[in-house]
Amino acid sequence: MNLHQDNLHRFFEIANQYNSHFTEPTNTYDFLSRQSRTLCVTIGDSWTWGTALHNRLDEVYGNTLSMMIDADWLNLGLPGVGNHFIARKVIELDKITKKLNYDKIFVFCTFTETGRQLDSDYDKHLDFLKYQDFDQFVQMLNDDAVNIIRMHSANFTKTVIGSNFVNPLGFTDSTFWLDLIYPCHEECYAALHGLWNIVDKMPALINLDKSKTSDFKEWATDFMDRGERRMQTMIRSKRFSHDHPIEKDDHSIWAKHLFGKL
Repeated sequence: MNLHQDNLHRFFEIANQYNSHFTEPTNTYDFLSRQSRTLCVTIGDSWTWGTALHNRLDEVYGNTLSMMIDADWLNLGLPGVGNHFIARKVIELDKITKKLNYDKIFVFCTFTETGRQLDSDYDKHLDFLKYQDFDQFVQMLNDDAVNIIRMHSANFTKTVIGSNFVNPLGFTDSTFWLDLIYPCHEECYAALHGLWNIVDKMPALINLDKSKTSDFKEWATDFMDRGERRMQTMIRSKRFSHDHPIEKDDHSIWAKHLFGKL
């Protein structure tokens, strides 16, 4: 079975009103054939899709990485998604792997901040009430997404998990992209949408005991402060458009880093 740009929607859930800001079903994915027996798959959010790049398909890290591997390239990037959505893409890919005409398949998942799409169809299998410790709750979210990816990677040649602008959590495959550009010495696991989801939704999801309200407020304040400082790191830099790298060189840095993990 051959992949091409026009049949990706048959195998992978595409953008729609339930998983993104798109109001109509939209294929944001890319496929580029180099007539290779090797497939390079990049999976992630807007950083993987290539938001803010001038010549997106030429400059985004997945294209550079796939050329380094001399592989066909499948880019499963969708702006705004969370880590469990990324994990679901791995499940969908695994379902068709044995039907594809490739000798080798390399999969690169670039995680985003923890908590995106929290309490949605993508994490409805989780029993949030089991996690009364606040840090444990955050850890659990990534641990579960990573475990899903590991469970469905046996048919791939190699799977590498990294992270975009937040610290690695739940995996040790790789570092995080931002740290290669601007070393970040403070740990941060959510900085924008995921951060607000966690702070807003966690009390209800874990049925927070009233006696722990003050503890949660103190924890949440520190959690948000770390996120704000991480966002300011990018906002102050001319190499970013808000929270997206705009330079091809910075995408190449990530491509070379991932290639080094093979």
